[in-house]
Amino acid sequence: MGRKNALLFPRCDMRIDLGLDEPCHGFHQGAVRLGIDHGRLFPRRTNTLANATAAVQCVLRSRCVYNERTREDMQDPLSATVVISETRRARGRPRDPGLETRVFDAAIALYAETGWPGFHFDAVARGAGVGKAALYRRWGSRGALLRETLEARWYSVAQIDTASLRGDLLALARMCFDKLTGPYGRVALHLHADAQRFGEMRESTGPWGEAVIRQSRLMVRRAIARGEIPASINHGLIIDAVVGGVTNHVAATPERLRPAMMAQAERFLADLVDLVVRGIGMHR
Repeated sequence: MGRKNALLFPRCDMRIDLGLDEPCHGFHQGAVRLGIDHGRLFPRRTNTLANATAAVQCVLRSRCVYNERTREDMQDPLSATVVISETRRARGRPRDPGLETRVFDAAIALYAETGWPGFHFDAVARGAGVGKAALYRRWGSRGALLRETLEARWYSVAQIDTASLRGDLLALARMCFDKLTGPYGRVALHLHADAQRFGEMRESTGPWGEAVIRQSRLMVRRAIARGEIPASINHGLIIDAVVGGVTNHVAATPERLRPAMMAQAERFLADLVDLVVRGIGMHR
């Protein structure tokens, strides 16, 4: 977003963006400046346009946000409160519908390979075949990009609801197993290690991690509401037993036994979930 072609309203946190190198009807950098004093507009300097009213009307028309209410308010710029709609006409090339797919694919692959130290916009942009500027416009920071990548490409616990606790836990276990043994399995290792070392990464991904925990424990609360398990059960303990069991199984299996682990995966997951279910005294 261009900074030089913009009207800034610092005291009320308002901004009218003129876009990149798009002068409108003679308006150019430095042509007019507007200030805000207790919600009122006053002209500071005008060179090209006749007055502050004409300048603001010009900007609003150029973005299709100038409406009848704005016209009425702008009759007296010294006593008016400008109403600015966020609706803007699309300009330039239309948004690429496949951008997020390519970016998320490239981002999850990069993070699995390098972790946080190598997770930068230039590397993601190269992998996705897009410009780095497009990433900055869409996400703003690499922390925001990583958080949305995890939401889109890592655990999707919110989608699990089989109407039974055993079914939910089995789906959770299967999802964990598939992620950890898939092409991006090292993501889990990097997430744990990076959260301990890098505060920026921890703060950026924290909301995602907390959401996954809440969604996982919702499975237990639904089971309690259905009368499947006692209300006194420890919600987190059930989830930790399943996820921890899968994680340890994958991490502890040596490379020479991994083919057998993959072949017997469904049986292991079912046995693990049944062990947890029996341990909590699930009502059958």
